[in-house]
Amino acid sequence: KVRRAVSARAMEGEAVAVDGATHLRRAEDALKAGDALQAAASFAAAGDAAPFESTALGFLDRGEDDALALYLRSRLDAADPAREPETVSKLAAWLADLHVSRACGAERGTPAAEAATKDLRLFFAAHASRLDKEATKKLLAEFGLEDDLAHFAEIVGDVREAMELRLERGDVQGVFQTLRTFANKSSSPECVADVLARAFRADAEATSAFLSSRGASTALGGDECLSETLGELCETMLVETNVFAFDAEDSYVNGAEQEHGTRRREDDEDDVEKKKFFLRRRAADLLRSATRDG
Repeated sequence: KVRRAVSARAMEGEAVAVDGATHLRRAEDALKAGDALQAAASFAAAGDAAPFESTALGFLDRGEDDALALYLRSRLDAADPAREPETVSKLAAWLADLHVSRACGAERGTPAAEAATKDLRLFFAAHASRLDKEATKKLLAEFGLEDDLAHFAEIVGDVREAMELRLERGDVQGVFQTLRTFANKSSSPECVADVLARAFRADAEATSAFLSSRGASTALGGDECLSETLGELCETMLVETNVFAFDAEDSYVNGAEQEHGTRRREDDEDDVEKKKFFLRRRAADLLRSATRDG
């Protein structure tokens, strides 16, 4: 029985080897015939019988991006993450590079660019766990794909980083969308309050509208969390005497000093108190706006 079992395994291994060789021949024949997609499918079916990097580079050198994508996806789908973690990571990294290249190569605002961005994000949604998180973030940053970087950060659970990235770009609405989707799952009221305070500085009207919307309570984890977040937001606004860069009020707060060619700020206690007054007024206005519907 042992001999039969050993013999059977040997025959199975030989059959696999023959099968791999057969797929390689089919792949070479397809390349000669100019059918890159068929060649990609055959190379993928050959598995380890086809050296990964030389096969991938071959498609890359020929400019056969679609064939390369097919080969990489097919290999990735067939790979076992538990048994081949390094292979899986390498395949995912190659695919990420390819998707990023396509997104950068397409002219912005065109259907091709929209399709490339959609494909990139679908890839992230399906395979983010197989990618090196920091290496992927670095790749997206190097190619200037800030919005996709924020999207990837959301997918891998770095919600605060995603909101920070959107704030840096002035994408206040993007911050609110992130809050609606993720904040109540992973962010503290203090964190959300800090983000909202910065969003308020950038666009007070839009931030007030978000907080007074029906979806704000759900986005922030319920009425109690919304109330706590508003409290933290108001406190943040009150303790930061330089928040909101009093451009509009400076002419009043420092009017006398400007007339005499001098400006005194934090060192002047009276000036600070006036600034705090404006902060309280703005905080109160925001709180009333956010709670006016109940």
